[in-house]
Amino acid sequence: MILIIECIVCCLVFHLLIALVHKKDNLLMAGSYPPKIRERLREMGVIPKEQKTRFSKKEIIRKVVGVVVFSIIIAFIMIFVNRQREFLGSFLSVLAISLSITWYDAIIMDCLIFCHDKRKIINGTEDLKEEYCDYLFHIKQSMIGTVISVILSLVSAGFVVIISGIIK
Repeated sequence: MILIIECIVCCLVFHLLIALVHKKDNLLMAGSYPPKIRERLREMGVIPKEQKTRFSKKEIIRKVVGVVVFSIIIAFIMIFVNRQREFLGSFLSVLAISLSITWYDAIIMDCLIFCHDKRKIINGTEDLKEEYCDYLFHIKQSMIGTVISVILSLVSAGFVVIISGIIK
């Protein structure tokens, strides 16, 4: 039961964080928009022209560091909240939470909200309505999120075992 509650709470927290970023400025999330929209934003000078890919070396390093730090935090939650101390249980718990966020993001936030919310449209890209409603783009991105979820779960479960061994 606690796992279901954690999944729901994590999805709500994720939703709130993304909503706050979008409310502040849609451009802060422009790097996550579909390719043709990003290209238009490059032409407009909103996204630097040299930023050709979403996954630059700097971005990949930032994501790897984020996964490690986040995995350590998750490991402590798994140990002290979920009472997990072994690899498989931790892996499956973290995977369930992570996948719930990934697919909540893809289905609810991207396909149902982002694709149909006129407030998400950035000035100068209004004619790209089809691109904003590119469901396939969002589903493909969630597949990347699914792979990241597996990696995050593996790393977190590894930290659970290591930390549990240290704090016996």
